[in-house]
Amino acid sequence: MPAKSTRTPEGDAKFIAALENGHPVRAACEAAGYSRTRVYLWRQEDEAFAKLWRRALFIAGDLLEEEADRRGRDGYDEPVFFQGAERGAKRKYS
Repeated sequence: MPAKSTRTPEGDAKFIAALENGHPVRAACEAAGYSRTRVYLWRQEDEAFAKLWRRALFIAGDLLEEEADRRGRDGYDEPVFFQGAERGAKRKYS
């Protein structure tokens, strides 16, 4: 399906929600069915859209910061394999 060149409230909501969840602009455009070039034009032309975009990136930054903190504090389990079979897990921190 080709990307839309017109905005819709539903498309805007999908685009902003994807950005808020930490997705890059390309993925947010795919979620909304928007053209990447168009969203950058709309951001320049529409201050309300630009404000929603900035807010979404701020929210995404908080989510990513929280995840980085959790990985450093709590870590995550990485599977350990031996002879092609999973034999356990090792706690990793990043």
